[in-house]
Amino acid sequence: MRTRTALGHPPGPHWERAVTDDWDLAPSDGLAVHTRRTGFTSGADMPGAAHCPHCAAPTPLDGPDDDTAWQRFSTAMRIWHDTGAADVDCPAGATAVPVRDRTWDEAPVALGHLGFEFRNWPDLTAGFRARLTALLDGHRTVYVWGRFQAVGRWRTEASPGGVYSGGVGVSWVRYMACTSISSWMVGPTTAIPRASMERQFRV
Repeated sequence: MRTRTALGHPPGPHWERAVTDDWDLAPSDGLAVHTRRTGFTSGADMPGAAHCPHCAAPTPLDGPDDDTAWQRFSTAMRIWHDTGAADVDCPAGATAVPVRDRTWDEAPVALGHLGFEFRNWPDLTAGFRARLTALLDGHRTVYVWGRFQAVGRWRTEASPGGVYSGGVGVSWVRYMACTSISSWMVGPTTAIPRASMERQFRV
């Protein structure tokens, strides 16, 4: 019988159906479901621009013409995290746009109340991502992936006596974040408990 890992439920027996053929190692961690306001990022890199969902006008976040752009978006993200709502004006349309509705280039960001975390999994296929989106009643989803480095100590079989070794560990993380749900309700009336959601999306 499979038991829970440090990251939610372990991969199911058919996990290969969810990933591309280009992989060397099986998933080493499980699936976790985030059901609170969360900012999902691709790692240490930050986006180069934020795009308006209405007119697609980009707002450069590190351009020489406006060195306050990233501060405005960073502040809006913090407000969204604390309150659930925050806007940033679109420079082209001069209208307020919810920060969570933006799209991002170079290093994607997703702001959502619901997210699925696959840590140390191979790349998820477009078909699997589409099926997951369909299970969420077609709500808008964003696929974010990246690599994280962590300095620490961990137990390894190669270490003498299996003791802890130090160094820099690398984790690959992949998120499917739902950015159009204002709470962790799935469907118009039914709230699915966290454990139930983890079971549904295990593969």
